[in-house]
Amino acid sequence: MSFTLTTCLLVTMFSSVFSLATPLQSVSKITQKEPLTVTNATSCPTCLLVKTSTNIQNTYPWLFNNPTTKFFYSKTDSRGWPIYQYISGQNIVFYIHFYDEGLFYDGFYVINDLETEYVEAAGRVFIYNSDSDDCPDDAGRNWYFWDNGDWEWDESIYLQDCNAE
Repeated sequence: MSFTLTTCLLVTMFSSVFSLATPLQSVSKITQKEPLTVTNATSCPTCLLVKTSTNIQNTYPWLFNNPTTKFFYSKTDSRGWPIYQYISGQNIVFYIHFYDEGLFYDGFYVINDLETEYVEAAGRVFIYNSDSDDCPDDAGRNWYFWDNGDWEWDESIYLQDCNAE
């Protein structure tokens, strides 16, 4: 009985292995990776403006609808996300960059005073977008602005290519 049971188990195991055999060309297709597309100045606008309705324009008049506040592409970070910067008249640098909190979070674009980090404090952070598109202007109208210590969503906020005016 033991010999019959062992034989049946072996036959079942071998037949299962053979039925799972995958053609070699299928394996090579599965293991081939898509080419990494690096977001840079050639695939994203080189200059961005922040636009909004007149209702919230006075929240950050230096930022919203201001034709002199132009964020210029400065570089691509090590993960392939673009970084833009604007230097104010007081030589304060502000950035549009992608901030990623880690493995279990998609990350977001933010305008703040840090090139790669994010600090949620008045005067340090201004707007963010909960999307994770390749270019910040592709994020559409899903932006939040920092107002009196809290995030407010406003569908009128969007980023526009400086050359589109």
